Parts: sequence; C-alpha cells; structure tokens
Amino acid sequence: MQNELLVTFGNILLEAFNRLGDKNKFNIFPLMATLSKCLWQVEEIDHVINTNFCIEDKSDNKFVDCCIDGNVKYLITQDMHINSIREQLQKEYKIEILSPFQFYTKYKMNQL
Repeated sequence: MQNELLVTFGNILLEAFNRLGDKNKFNIFPLMATLSKCLWQVEEIDHVINTNFCIEDKSDNKFVDCCIDGNVKYLITQDMHINSIREQLQKEYKIEILSPFQFYTKYKMNQL
C-alpha cells in the first residue's frame, strides 16, 4: 500500500507541477522527499476487518479496511470509488473523506 500511495501522491504533485505557468519557481523534489519521509513513518495496522464498500473497485476496500482497523479520522483520496461512499463511512465510522487539497487547507487553517 505504501508504494501505491507514493505513486499516487507523486502523480498529484507532477500534475500540479505541469499545470503551473512558471515551472522554474516550483521545485517538486523537496515535496517528494518530505512525502517519502512521511510514508516511511506510517504505523503498520493489523488487517482485521474485510468490508465490501467499494463494489466497483474491490481493490480500494483495503484502504477503507485499514482506516476502520486503525480508527483514523481522515481518509485522504481522490479516488472516485472511495469518494462515492463518503456519507456511509462518515455515518458508520466517523471517517471523513477529504481530497489532498481539502486536507491541506484544513491543516493550514488548524481545523484538524
């Protein structure tokens, strides 16, 4: 899962980099290094629960399951299958699904 997360976040950063007009002002490498450090500090969760929330893409269930098993508050994703179960996860498990931008904004505004 760490590899998938690293690739996904890397793609998000590259997309942001490619959308900028003046690419000389944006250095993506420090962001990637920080992200890499964060991913190596994640806590390993014992996988206990097996849900079937993401029917259209069953491989997404592993992320939901880990959030439930780890009793997390936030699931940061842009995945459409996970986003489609937003209300159900909030209601049943109090897990808030946020996009990376939403999470960053809340973090910067000290709302987490």
